[in-house]
Amino acid sequence: MPATLLYTHPSGGQLWQGGAYQIDKLQRIASLNRVIYLAEEFSPRDHISFRKNRGEEHPEKFSFAQTFIPLEDSLEIKNLRSKLSQIEMTALFASHEIRRGKRVLSSCWAGRNRSGLMSALILKNLLDLPMTAIVQEIQRLRE
Repeated sequence: MPATLLYTHPSGGQLWQGGAYQIDKLQRIASLNRVIYLAEEFSPRDHISFRKNRGEEHPEKFSFAQTFIPLEDSLEIKNLRSKLSQIEMTALFASHEIRRGKRVLSSCWAGRNRSGLMSALILKNLLDLPMTAIVQEIQRLRE
């Protein structure tokens, strides 16, 4: 499934959601300012290795800021309580960046579950809508 543009703010800021393998392609299309890595199995360091294996000249150079919150893809996330404040603060910070015209990608391995959680929290900070409506809209856009 390709990355999806979930929201565009009047400032021009955007929220995207997608999988780890889509980051570089989306960067070329959308000129991302920040990538939020949520897949425990795909950190920024793994991304560098992925780029090296593709033969990129400078795989360690990213043109976007990075946030890494390693979450396992499970119904029971280890140390969830300790990670909640980091998740909430990242969502708040990302919503401020979007209001300032920045383009943010919420990303996990497949671009569906963990990134969906982050996308929903970011949108909750941006929109005056109930969480159920936000989740339904994300699901509709990501079908």
